Amino acid sequence: MREIQFRAKCVDIDEQSTPSDGWVEGYYRLDVSGGKLCHYIFNCPMEWEIDPNSLGQFTGLFDRNGRAIYEGDVIHAESLPWFADYVVKWDVIGARFILVNTESGGYLTPRDFNFDYVEVIGNTTDNLELAKY
Repeated sequence: MREIQFRAKCVDIDEQSTPSDGWVEGYYRLDVSGGKLCHYIFNCPMEWEIDPNSLGQFTGLFDRNGRAIYEGDVIHAESLPWFADYVVKWDVIGARFILVNTESGGYLTPRDFNFDYVEVIGNTTDNLELAKY
C-alpha cells in the first residue's frame, strides 16, 4: 500500500514537541473551527499547526542517502546528462510529480532519473529564490 504523507513547517515552534528546524512530517488535516481555516500535520500522538505555503507531499522516492523526497524539495543530480539542480513540483495537468531544472526551467519526470545519483540539498520554503520554479 502506498503511504501518503506530507511535510510542512510549523507556525509555532515549541521546543518540547517540535523539531529544531520546524519541519514536521505526517498526515495533513484541514480544519474549520470558529470560522477560521487551520492547516495541521498529524503524527500520533502529536499535531502541529502548519504554514500551508510550506506543505509538500511525499513523492514515494528517496535520495542516495535514504532521505525522503517531498514536493518543494531541491535536489542535485550527479549523473550525466542530468548534472544539475531540480525543484520537485506537482504537475496538475499530468497528475504527476516533475523535476524542474533551476537553470533552464525545463522539466523531466522521476522515471528519467537514477536516484542513486540524486541528493536533497534544500527546499523552496527555506530557499525562496527557488520558489519561482
